[in-house]
Amino acid sequence: MSIKDIRSEYSKGELRKENVNENPIEQFKDWFNHAIEMKVTEVNVMTFATVSPNGLPSARIVLLKEVDDKGFVFFTNYKSRKGKELDKMPHVALLFYWKELERQIRIEGKAKKIKRPENWGGYRVIPEKIEFWQGRTNRLHDRILYTKIKKGWNIERLEP
Repeated sequence: MSIKDIRSEYSKGELRKENVNENPIEQFKDWFNHAIEMKVTEVNVMTFATVSPNGLPSARIVLLKEVDDKGFVFFTNYKSRKGKELDKMPHVALLFYWKELERQIRIEGKAKKIKRPENWGGYRVIPEKIEFWQGRTNRLHDRILYTKIKKGWNIERLEP
């Protein structure tokens, strides 16, 4: 079998603009709580991507520790590679992928420190964009993008 022939059909749900919460953080919490109810393995695991000062991307797995209206919180060593990259370039991306639900959530924003000991602590990712993705049959996936505006969020449906 060739790599190009490997694919899955998705059929577990749909995502419609008229059915999403106006606040993407609340929409995230709804999906997160549903994932917990459905016993998704390691529901708080997220891919965390940074950019080095010379523009090279780097991604790794970290754990979500908190989410609220201010953003998404995780902890790390400030002297690690990601900590050093965040000092220079705070723009980041997060990705949650829940295979069992055929869903993913992409988040783009800026990371800001939460004061802790000098070398260890938290960052809060303040979202600027949040995209919800629901797998669908024939690769016609549902995608809803929230973009932060002055007062609230702009919501748009994206094409697969």
